[in-house]
Amino acid sequence: FEVAHYSTGYLAGDVLLRPPGSDAIVRMRLLDFDQILPAPEPFDPRRPTVLVCFPFVAVGGAEKLTLDVLERLRARFEFVLLTVEPPDPSLGSMHEAFRRIAPKFYIAPNFLHPRLTTSLATHLIREYGIETLFVANGSNWFYDALPALRARFPSLRIVNQVFDHTYGWINRYSPDVSEWVDAHAAPNAAIAEAYRKNGVPASKVHVIHHGIDLTDFDPAAYDGARRAEARRKLGL
Repeated sequence: FEVAHYSTGYLAGDVLLRPPGSDAIVRMRLLDFDQILPAPEPFDPRRPTVLVCFPFVAVGGAEKLTLDVLERLRARFEFVLLTVEPPDPSLGSMHEAFRRIAPKFYIAPNFLHPRLTTSLATHLIREYGIETLFVANGSNWFYDALPALRARFPSLRIVNQVFDHTYGWINRYSPDVSEWVDAHAAPNAAIAEAYRKNGVPASKVHVIHHGIDLTDFDPAAYDGARRAEARRKLGL
């Protein structure tokens, strides 16, 4: 569609669209997020609020590790979750597990054009009084939106984590990213060194090794029936 006319003369935010090659006019209404999303219920003011961002929540190591961290910190922080890319059904989903910890979970592709993701993030940061943005697993949206987020929220603390020192999101690093991000979390020494080679000051690099709850893998927790069910599901 091409925009035929934009006016506030009918209803505030009216947009008149003309399909290509047609004289027909379609009227649409553009609404601000404040008019669409319900006003958030206030969080406990004694606890800081963190926006946790993923591309999507699959069944994977990054998601499981972050879920464990949020589980252990939920008594000290409030969490709002945001995913910004369409989920891949073949990778499974951990949405329900995350919702039990953070009911305020926004799956942007379910209701939003990709170009409005930054607008949604801005709305969430403002409405929930978010103090920290934690990017648990990177996305193109995050690196593209960094300049706008930093300009709009100069006091927002931004924490970014990557999962490989050679491939993936480490290749989006630049001197600007180093400056705009307040803390760069590295699960191992190789990633910490990759940060530094990409211009991140050592004072901003934080090596935080991933912790695994070994009780999840305790053989005593798996009786014969549970092992048989696992074998059935896996086709073993």
